[in-house]
Amino acid sequence: MFKVEKVNGTCSVIKLKEPTRITGEISIGFREWLLKQKFEQSKAVIFDADNLIFIDSMGIASFIALYKKLSQSRIPIVLCGLSPDLKNLFMMLKLNTLFDIDCDSVSMALERFGR
Repeated sequence: MFKVEKVNGTCSVIKLKEPTRITGEISIGFREWLLKQKFEQSKAVIFDADNLIFIDSMGIASFIALYKKLSQSRIPIVLCGLSPDLKNLFMMLKLNTLFDIDCDSVSMALERFGR
């Protein structure tokens, strides 16, 4: 369901393999999967939200847990391609202070962080 790939040896890009609603048990699995990944050598962690249909509070908590894990190493988390509704949700929850949500695409994020 989720996959991560290293791009240019500098950034980790998380992709959803298919259109996904991160809710319930999927949220729990997503959090466990995220926290097991080795992102410490990345300049940034980029989440490609093109296939993200919906995310519940537990799914959002997964991103916050990842933020706590990576913030000590000052590794930014970039959420790309959020739908307008999801972008508004993240802004309403003030999560745009923790995550960069202004990149429209992975390539835009790679230009910004992949050097």
